[in-house]
Amino acid sequence: MPSDHWARSWIETLYAAGITSGCGTNPLTFCPDAPVTRAEMAVFLERGMNGAAYNPPAATGTVFTDISADYWAAAWVEQLFADGITAGCGPDLYCPNDYVTRDQMAIFLLRAKYGSAHPTARNWRIFRRTHRLLGGRVDRTTRRRRHHGWLWQRQLLPKPAGQPRRDGSLPREDI
Repeated sequence: MPSDHWARSWIETLYAAGITSGCGTNPLTFCPDAPVTRAEMAVFLERGMNGAAYNPPAATGTVFTDISADYWAAAWVEQLFADGITAGCGPDLYCPNDYVTRDQMAIFLLRAKYGSAHPTARNWRIFRRTHRLLGGRVDRTTRRRRHHGWLWQRQLLPKPAGQPRRDGSLPREDI
């Protein structure tokens, strides 16, 4: 990674804390432009909340139908569910290979930092219902701005340097 990369100090802090080991070890690389999967994010969040030495309990394979007990991140995903950080991406699904979007990341961070009952996470539903009652439609951009602004103000999420990706995925440099 270039020495002048905008997220270098953040990435080095995550590496030093043991939250990430990068995307390659020989040579050591981080791949800041690569998207992050929901499975990888489960590991990042649990390590961030519990420390680098943390190992979650063994997976049962019964929490989400798309993750078996022998899936590489099953224990991490099931712990993320047990901690109230995620309910999945649909009925009984986690979608581990889907890329994390900015709006999903905003909710993950809020719940990881403040718990699943945090008002910003809860009030989104109220905001959406109220807006629809008034004849408006809440789009993804409105939702992202609302949560990201709150996270940026509290320095929990850096402001992105570039344009958002067309698919909405979150690059590794923005975690």
